[in-house]
Amino acid sequence: MLHAYPSMERVAEIRDAHDSRVLFSCVGPAGDVVCTGAGDENLKFWRVWDMTAESVSKKKKIVGSVGEDVGGGRINSTKEGILSIR
Repeated sequence: MLHAYPSMERVAEIRDAHDSRVLFSCVGPAGDVVCTGAGDENLKFWRVWDMTAESVSKKKKIVGSVGEDVGGGRINSTKEGILSIR
């Protein structure tokens, strides 16, 4: 789950993000990408705030992994890129 600070309001939920627990996460300098690193030895990049005109009015959405769109728009979509860190 991703939360806004300081309100701690849930912004997005990324399901099945990794095969192991997430050990690290950070937000990209532009603020549009979240990077996660886990015990499964993968770095994944998530475009959580990739917004289109259709989805600007939506606030929250649960998304699946590998860019699965769970209904309308592209807010909180999760186009991922995977880089092995072995």
